[in-house]
Amino acid sequence: MRIAYLTTSLQVGGAERVLYDVATRLDRTRFDPSVICLQPTGPIGEAFQLRGVPVTALGMKTLFDAVAFPRLVRLLRDLRPDLLHAHLSHANLLGRFAARLAGVPRVVCSVHIMDLEHPWHVWLDGATIGFVDAEVCVTESVRAFTRDVAGVPEARLLTIENGIDLAAVDAAPPTPREDVGVPGTPFLLSVGRLRAQKGIDVAIRAAALLLRRRRRFRWVVAGEGKERPALEALVRELRVEDVFSLAGLRPDAIGLTKSCDLLVLPSRWEGMGLVLLDALASGRPVVATDIGGVRDVITHEEHGLLVPPEDPVALADAIERMLDDPALARATAERGRVMVRGRFTVDRMVRAHEELYESFRNPRIASLT
Repeated sequence: MRIAYLTTSLQVGGAERVLYDVATRLDRTRFDPSVICLQPTGPIGEAFQLRGVPVTALGMKTLFDAVAFPRLVRLLRDLRPDLLHAHLSHANLLGRFAARLAGVPRVVCSVHIMDLEHPWHVWLDGATIGFVDAEVCVTESVRAFTRDVAGVPEARLLTIENGIDLAAVDAAPPTPREDVGVPGTPFLLSVGRLRAQKGIDVAIRAAALLLRRRRRFRWVVAGEGKERPALEALVRELRVEDVFSLAGLRPDAIGLTKSCDLLVLPSRWEGMGLVLLDALASGRPVVATDIGGVRDVITHEEHGLLVPPEDPVALADAIERMLDDPALARATAERGRVMVRGRFTVDRMVRAHEELYESFRNPRIASLT
């Protein structure tokens, strides 16, 4: 069964990581995967090639690229996949139209996030769902959002929770704390793109509160994005340069996670957040915002502490509580470790995708439509 994966990006990110883990682990005796990227390829594209999965990059610069879209249609006609599986919003929208024009029999789209930033993406998803056989949601919260806000019929939705490669997490060496300037100092870590969704500005304000309370700590953010200039200005404005640093993209993000004393996720919205799984699988304590997607993973005071979004005071208070109560930090981290290793595995995620694809192979099996 030929599976063509279509994605907007192959840069470093959670959705791209999920795509890589699924496509490279499919049973090759039953499935023949290939990958198409709308934008120029990135580090994950190179990793695909090393695993023998062909990648074609269209170099699309905008959603309305008049040249790239016909190229996508022609490429799908040449590949003749049995199924197109699209990831990320632009690929989800363009892929369903291109697949229809190219005569692709089946279309699946993955919804990785509750997109509060682009309401028109959500509206278009619901308005064009007739071109899609099934939408895969990464959590039950994403499924509810896609049903209730986008208006996608329940019959077209299913949930396949993200999973992580526990062997890769275990094999990653902890990053020496000296490499990020935190020897002997409580090390707080946040990982994610520098964009409004991730709430790094709320983290900076929480850091300023902790500094005024005379707490000793070093807070490192691993990630890059368009919000960097504004965040750097806020760091200077609140005078937290000595304790808060924007470290940019780090190839050792899992190593940093294994070295930190506390993983902090201050997001305004999430689909799930693979960094949560990495941290919990590594036995690290977590403070995160109480939002859909995160609540699907963490139960408050069971696997970590949850605080309201947009609330730097509550975030600072929870961080202090974790740092001041080592027994709480150890207990929540251990319960989280056991939970993630039993529930959020890459093998379970891949098998669920294979079962979905197989459901379309036999026409006698009722489809999700």
